[in-house]
Amino acid sequence: MKHSLSPLSLALSSAIVALSLAACGGGSDDEVAVANPPTPAVGGTPLTPLDPTNPNQVALSGLVVINSTVSGATVCVDLDTSNTCDAGEPGATPTALDGRYTVVYDSTQIAPANVNASRLIAVIPLTARDASAPAEALVEQGFVMSASVADNAQINPLTTLVQTALAAGQSLAQARDNVADLLGIEVAKIDNYLADPAFDFNDPQDNARNIAFIVAATMDAGITLAVDDQTRAQTAVDSDLLNLRYVDADNASFRSLAVAGKAAGPVGFDLIDVRGGRSGGTPLTADALYNQAYLNSAGWTRCDTSASFAFSQGSPSRSEFCGGGQAIIGYSRPPVDIAGRLMVDVVNEIRANPSSSSINIGLSADNLLTALGGAVFPPGSNYRLRANVNLKRPILINSINTDGINQAVADTLEELVLAFPASGVTANTGGLSLGLGSGTFKNLRVAFTPTPGQVQFYECDLDATQTIRSNCAPTNLGSYTISTVNGARVMRYSGFAPTVMDHERFHAEVTATNQVNGVIAGNWVFVVRQAKAPGDDAQVDLNRLNATAWAAMKPLLGF
Repeated sequence: MKHSLSPLSLALSSAIVALSLAACGGGSDDEVAVANPPTPAVGGTPLTPLDPTNPNQVALSGLVVINSTVSGATVCVDLDTSNTCDAGEPGATPTALDGRYTVVYDSTQIAPANVNASRLIAVIPLTARDASAPAEALVEQGFVMSASVADNAQINPLTTLVQTALAAGQSLAQARDNVADLLGIEVAKIDNYLADPAFDFNDPQDNARNIAFIVAATMDAGITLAVDDQTRAQTAVDSDLLNLRYVDADNASFRSLAVAGKAAGPVGFDLIDVRGGRSGGTPLTADALYNQAYLNSAGWTRCDTSASFAFSQGSPSRSEFCGGGQAIIGYSRPPVDIAGRLMVDVVNEIRANPSSSSINIGLSADNLLTALGGAVFPPGSNYRLRANVNLKRPILINSINTDGINQAVADTLEELVLAFPASGVTANTGGLSLGLGSGTFKNLRVAFTPTPGQVQFYECDLDATQTIRSNCAPTNLGSYTISTVNGARVMRYSGFAPTVMDHERFHAEVTATNQVNGVIAGNWVFVVRQAKAPGDDAQVDLNRLNATAWAAMKPLLGF
């Protein structure tokens, strides 16, 4: 279900780790030296440089920025709001790699009031390059960024969102607040975010610079930007199907989202994580359906309907799952109308692309298609692709019910070390499991040597069911470290060979003092997980059926 966000993301991801001139900090446009300022132009025709003897000439300078400064961008004052640089509009020659533009106009020819009432635009063509990866193509489609007319103005994706909100009728103060709330950033970062670490697709961070990069990717994907009023009232509504797993009539589950209602005033909106299912013909309980816990800033939080699931409204938009344990930002493509179409055809269409399928992932759909029969979707049905980028790599308990170490064995990390000595390992035990090892039928395991801080890793063979292990043999010597994360003690391991999993497993304590909603009694040690530095796995694409389509399918599947 994962691949790169857009050609813009692909173009910059490989070279961003070699941070360039704008990635080193500093918060002003002056951090970029201008050896050769570009010659101003009007409508693509170069102007003479600013004449110090002409008091009627006015100069506007600044930077064009996406991840770092951008070359090849054409900047002008968009007097006629055409979103293009037309003849007669004050403009500049395309920017160099320093990203600086200088627009000059004669106040006797164009009234400053007209200029100030307009906006600056930066046309980003296919030939544009970003200083963080100057050898790489930046965009596939090209787009236009904008900012308010001001000297030393930075034109970037965030200022473009502010202009979008202004065009929708919001005041400047409202527009800036709504953009900040939409994206989860500080208002001041809208004008200059170059002090933040540059975007690295191998490990996206939750900061304004990374988020601006994703806004640019949204524009490059051809998605229209939108900034909603984040304080408006919201009526309660159903929402998309996120995941469907249908084995047969007795074994099936789903996850969908509903939008909670709220009165006008508070900032932001809330989702309700709706789940249901059955196993062996018996309805699944809430404990089985909501079986994860995230280690967020408040401690351990069970990810059930009592945990906040905040989101913003706009394009792109942001959500924070499980009390902020996970943060996601992304956009939705235009919906695909499926009204009147056979449900089986649409299911097959969604499943045809496994990287974005939300239905029976990794499972046969034969029983599902049989259950749907010849039913068709009603009017108003659609599905749409949602492209999300994960901004955090949370530490989580994947199964509260099964991932705890027996308390009689250990309820602290120190007791865990004593309970699994390397001296007690046999060919059939191999110590503590850390998940899959070098292959699908290999199990990575660990035990503790007498040397403080040292561990011995093992790899065991697994049978076809991945449940029976044998031939556990020692591999690498490694180490463990214990630290405190959000109030919880966590033990990580290092020195093992690369694994086939998309995450790492280690151990953490859960105590009465570091859990939020009190779902785990007493003191425990749990096996926990954290996604690896994700690379292209940072993005998750998902084709989601809308509420109308899902409501029509549910009764056919016994939900």
